[in-house]
Amino acid sequence: MKKLILGLTALALVSAIFISSKNNNRLPGKDAAEEEAGFDYFYAQRSYPYDKIDYNAYQAAASVSKNQLALSRSTSVASWQYAGPNNIGGRIVDIEMDPTNMDVAFLGAASGGVFKTTDQGTTWFPVFDNETSLSIGDIAIAPSNTNIVYVGTGEANGGSGSLTYDANGVYKSTDGGLTWTNVGLQQTRITGRIAVHPTNPDIVFAATMGELYGQSPDRGLYRSADGGASWTKVLFINDSTGCADVVINPANPNYVFATTWERSRRPNDKRYFGVASGVWRSTDGGLTWSQLTSGLPAVGGLYSRIGIDLCTSNPSNVYAMYINDSYTFGGLFKSTNNGNTWTQTNDVDISGSMATQGYWYGRVKVDPTDADILYVIGFDMYKTSDGGSSWDSTFIGVHVDHHEIAVHPLDHNFVMNACDGGLNVSNDGGINWIHHEDLPITQFYTCSMDEQNPTNLYGGAQDNGCNRTLTGSFYDWARIVGGDGFYTFADPNDNTYVYGEYQYGNIFRSDDGGNNFNYIVNGLNGFGSGNWNCPIVFDPQNTQTLFTGYQQVFRTDDRGDNWFSISPDLTTIDFTGSLLFGTITSIDVSPLNSDIIYAGTDDGKVWNTLNGGGNWTDVTATLPTRWVTRVSCDPFNSSRAFVTLSGYRYHDNMVHVYMTTNNGTTWNDISGNLPDVPCSDIIADPAADSLLYLASDVGVYYTKDMGTTWNLLGTGMPILICTDLALHTPTHTLLAGTYGRGMYKIDLSAALGIGEPNISVSGGFKVYPNPVKDLLFVNCYSLKGDVELTIINVQGKEVFQTKLQTEKSKAGTKINVSSFSKGIYFVIVNNGAEKAIKKFLKD
Repeated sequence: MKKLILGLTALALVSAIFISSKNNNRLPGKDAAEEEAGFDYFYAQRSYPYDKIDYNAYQAAASVSKNQLALSRSTSVASWQYAGPNNIGGRIVDIEMDPTNMDVAFLGAASGGVFKTTDQGTTWFPVFDNETSLSIGDIAIAPSNTNIVYVGTGEANGGSGSLTYDANGVYKSTDGGLTWTNVGLQQTRITGRIAVHPTNPDIVFAATMGELYGQSPDRGLYRSADGGASWTKVLFINDSTGCADVVINPANPNYVFATTWERSRRPNDKRYFGVASGVWRSTDGGLTWSQLTSGLPAVGGLYSRIGIDLCTSNPSNVYAMYINDSYTFGGLFKSTNNGNTWTQTNDVDISGSMATQGYWYGRVKVDPTDADILYVIGFDMYKTSDGGSSWDSTFIGVHVDHHEIAVHPLDHNFVMNACDGGLNVSNDGGINWIHHEDLPITQFYTCSMDEQNPTNLYGGAQDNGCNRTLTGSFYDWARIVGGDGFYTFADPNDNTYVYGEYQYGNIFRSDDGGNNFNYIVNGLNGFGSGNWNCPIVFDPQNTQTLFTGYQQVFRTDDRGDNWFSISPDLTTIDFTGSLLFGTITSIDVSPLNSDIIYAGTDDGKVWNTLNGGGNWTDVTATLPTRWVTRVSCDPFNSSRAFVTLSGYRYHDNMVHVYMTTNNGTTWNDISGNLPDVPCSDIIADPAADSLLYLASDVGVYYTKDMGTTWNLLGTGMPILICTDLALHTPTHTLLAGTYGRGMYKIDLSAALGIGEPNISVSGGFKVYPNPVKDLLFVNCYSLKGDVELTIINVQGKEVFQTKLQTEKSKAGTKINVSSFSKGIYFVIVNNGAEKAIKKFLKD
């Protein structure tokens, strides 16, 4: 086998660049083409091989989950507990302040729902969690009745991998966000902006973008005159052009401005610009429209997203910001006469504000009290106080990628900023700011628990790197590796070794508990092309051995200092007609036999080796052609394994969960009564045969009968896309990573009766010496009756079991552990009424 050796010394300096600061997570040298592949990740998983997502199927599954959640609330004895983080943040797409009350505001998280504050942003609470779509596009508060709030679902930003599903229309609340009603436009999928009439809250406009991947006649600008009971499409260009922005003149609401955005995306092509992008105006309250031309870029030119806003106190002053066809800044234009004529501002100082992805931002915000003060919202943030003659950077040092600014009309120095890093609040117009650290909106790709200390949680997050807490607190999470974070975990036997990864398989290791990191795999050269979320796993029986996968499976026996290939190319790279990466997406090693290894790919293949990589067999067999999200080996039977799939059924025989009992010769459907929805992870509980946990796009499910029947697990978690699971066997805690609301954990003993609810971590018996080399002594001094004694390793595998009679258990017993591998173990004692657990270290 060819051995690939990575020079850590040479890469150490490079690695320091990627351990990015808290407030700027952009990778140096990361170009638009590289990021775009990642932006397709979410969509690619769920659309392969048909290049489209069945949104109606997703909404049906979410409705089923909503009903199951309601039932679970009345019957379940256990609830998911939020596990953090609050201080890392995540992408916020909109903030809206109550214009009459500085204490009240709403914000929309990209995939985490709607939150409300009643104390100027000191605390926030979710108000949209009972709905089936938590992907938010825009929020609007009715100026004349601030108890009326509209929410448009579906994020309008132009990515895909870091976006979630297109959504299901517009919602309305008449009680300040306590309750919500869907008021239509379900087929518009994506909401760019909502605007409410200044004096009549029943007149509302919704700028909609339609499906991202596909042409649609349902996109365009809609108007309702009856509070959403009915809608009329009032501006439509073509089936590839939607509306991104709309604003109403509050002094003369007959004047309404809107922007159109031609945007099409296909599996092999992205065109976020076109001749149909432009600025439009209505002078009759939105019934008829004319395109504005005088002083604006020429009609027929190729433009991308356009943002528009006006000054509430002086609404004849209107600003429009153009993104050009290279997705960079295309100019900021100003009108002082309600859009009749326009002039370009002195905008040379902000020409770099969009970087190369202006379609992600493309908004401008005018101070409601002063028409000369406005903010340009982009990769960075700029502000002018003289109508665009000069510019200064503002909100300096916050996380890049800005999406909205809210300026309060009662005090224009009170400003809230929304970006990919969460919420920043300023009391001096953006000069100084505080990062708000009480919002549970992080989008996690992965999650893990430290086997030696389950309060230590790790996770890789979208645009917020690899993060961890060493206390289990919500507020002390820290970034340890930058970029978009993926697999992040501590060695289960020795947590001084910590691993982190950013996109495309760039893998790091820390030898000092996570304080300093060095490259062990540079995914950009040497191994081939890695997936946006590239797998890395331990051998359960020897954690110095790890595996990762690109097109081939690679192995290291020295924690990553040296790697070698153990497989041929397991993928079929065919980019025609599909959004494939052509990479390995999942690897697992049997906890019972290290020679049994499975690998899954994004082109729908499952492979295994039964001899440590000497020979590989394509065991896809009758599995449907879908993106393989997880392969998982069984802890009880080395011939048994599980596979989860993404995608949707399109008139074919397709489910999302399969099991083999003969090492992949055949596969059995174990989806039972699950909703038809993509699944991301599956864990077989080593404490009970036939007990499985499943992460899906509508929550976490479990089965006690190997998939015949499934139930939603616990209460307390909204309908969320769950991307990853981690099981801490000794304490029987399950951790779920969600894409939009951080992490949740649940006590499985209480939820499912696995183990005893009165399990004690510290009482009942003694274990000594600790650490131990040869003989371990166990004294069950306070347990009554006969005692069953079991020792398990950190993977949950039983390595010793005996029964003790009462008199012997109190006197103690000695166990020869000299043959045990070095590492952490757990002693569990159980007399039928009480159960207790203690940890020891085999030295």
